[in-house]
Amino acid sequence: MLQFLKELLWLVIALIIAVLVQLPIISEIEYKYVIANTLMIFISVYYFRTVLDFKNMFFFKLKWVKYFLFALNLFLFVFIVTRIQKILLFFELFTISSYSKSVNVLSSEKEVFLLNYIQKEYLFFSLFSLLIIVVLNTKIIASFWNNEPKF
Repeated sequence: MLQFLKELLWLVIALIIAVLVQLPIISEIEYKYVIANTLMIFISVYYFRTVLDFKNMFFFKLKWVKYFLFALNLFLFVFIVTRIQKILLFFELFTISSYSKSVNVLSSEKEVFLLNYIQKEYLFFSLFSLLIIVVLNTKIIASFWNNEPKF
């Protein structure tokens, strides 16, 4: 029960961090990519913690969980790559309306700050989430290998 509460706490912490990182964006504009961005930040934070504490996590003792997470990570990897490609097109436009659902009037300094923040934050967390997915899947594969009976 304690392990379950620990995991639940980490899920909540990762979600809070995802919201806090996006707070400068969502407080100014109606951000189009808030769900995809939240997912990438969440994956980055939670999977980083998972990689560091892999052997102590109770649900990785079950093989079906490892198989499921491995397959889910492959899907997430492809999803994040497509999101990166999509948002890289908007980086070239360099207008805040590309990221917002509705047109907001912002000062030019605030708009430049938001554009730089969105680009740096999105690239960092999307690339980090791709990297951490690869690392976690490598650990999952290694755990299958290490759990084979030795003769």
